[in-house]
Amino acid sequence: MLRLTRVKSKLSLNFRLPERLKGGIIENSINYLRNVGNDYKNVYLETLQDIRKRPLKATIIGSILLSGGYCIVHNPTFDDFQMQLIDSNNCISRVPQSICNQKSRQYVHHLFCMNNKQILRYQSFEWRTFFTERIIDVGFLGRFHYLEHKMKDYDQ
Repeated sequence: MLRLTRVKSKLSLNFRLPERLKGGIIENSINYLRNVGNDYKNVYLETLQDIRKRPLKATIIGSILLSGGYCIVHNPTFDDFQMQLIDSNNCISRVPQSICNQKSRQYVHHLFCMNNKQILRYQSFEWRTFFTERIIDVGFLGRFHYLEHKMKDYDQ
């Protein structure tokens, strides 16, 4: 904290605006940016004080933010869904039809038909209501869970 204060005081002492630029847009812009910088510095220092006062609360908030960031980074895409669908189809095609789970086979075939007709659409989660009968699968943490569930016992 002391280093930040020392650097700021050195910068403010060394920086002087030439006389010809005073009183105009440039001086107003510099003052505005200086105020914004001071606001961010104050928020940073207050946050450090709050972390020292309540370390458990800071740990909980930090872990929630990190978990949310991890989920966002590992959100699967439509290409991931298509790759998992192709892998599932390859797994089913290697198993003889006599011992293959028909529900798994029909589900993968149904998804391929919809994909060929281009009626499958990828949507990222947003805060809204949606109809569950129109949802084919839910991708979370790099996996599509319903397709994985259907493929659990594909070779019975």
